[in-house]
Amino acid sequence: VMCILPSYQKSYYDSIKKYLSSVCPVPSQCALTRTLNRQGMAMSIATRIAMQMACKLGGELWAVEIPLKSLMVVGIDV
Repeated sequence: VMCILPSYQKSYYDSIKKYLSSVCPVPSQCALTRTLNRQGMAMSIATRIAMQMACKLGGELWAVEIPLKSLMVVGIDV
């Protein structure tokens, strides 16, 4: 579900997110009309929104192919 909000009102945003995450659990993305109306930024904004929605639907934005099958990497922070 994509919600386009006319202005940022925390109560609207919180109500929408609460409903769409608990009562009717579906992935959702909210955007402000002023964000979508930025001059010269339409493609960039649409791309970022599409990437966020893809991740919320379980997609991966990138992957790393490691050719070594029997490799274990350990990181330690002291």
